[in-house]
Amino acid sequence: MKPGPIFLGILFAIGVGGPASGQTPPSAPARTFKSSDWVGGTYFNGQQFTGCYVGRSYSDGTKIEFQLTPRLELWIGASKTAWNFDPSKEFELTFEIDGGYRKAFKGQTSAKNRSTLWFNVGNDPDMRRALAGNGTMTWVDPKGLKFPFPLPNSDNAMRKLIACTALYGVE
Repeated sequence: MKPGPIFLGILFAIGVGGPASGQTPPSAPARTFKSSDWVGGTYFNGQQFTGCYVGRSYSDGTKIEFQLTPRLELWIGASKTAWNFDPSKEFELTFEIDGGYRKAFKGQTSAKNRSTLWFNVGNDPDMRRALAGNGTMTWVDPKGLKFPFPLPNSDNAMRKLIACTALYGVE
């Protein structure tokens, strides 16, 4: 099942950088946590829990974020101010994580935030385990162009993301 329109609206409103990016989401994070270079927190729509996030920034200006809904649906987003995606298109990328995980996903951007791509990974425990391996997640486009995201200390960041989601209400 897909997240409701409220959660999707929050996803696109915050971009990948969350509140630190200078954008104000419709429902600001109520609780935050830090794990090494990772920053995370919760999102609420009023009193309703809509999910937790954890993300980090890279020296080249790229940001990556993982968001987990109460139904354990994982969303992965990345942004960079130099990116300018066409919001009328879907983008298919293959996610590779240290050679042990490989799967294709379709992502989208929004007209309001063309520098961010979001992928609905769904409830994929294999990917969550792979992301917690402290390795590198590489996005590979259909032409073979690779976008690597080193994930140092992702093990603790993913544990905190799952714990945060469980604490506030796994459905």
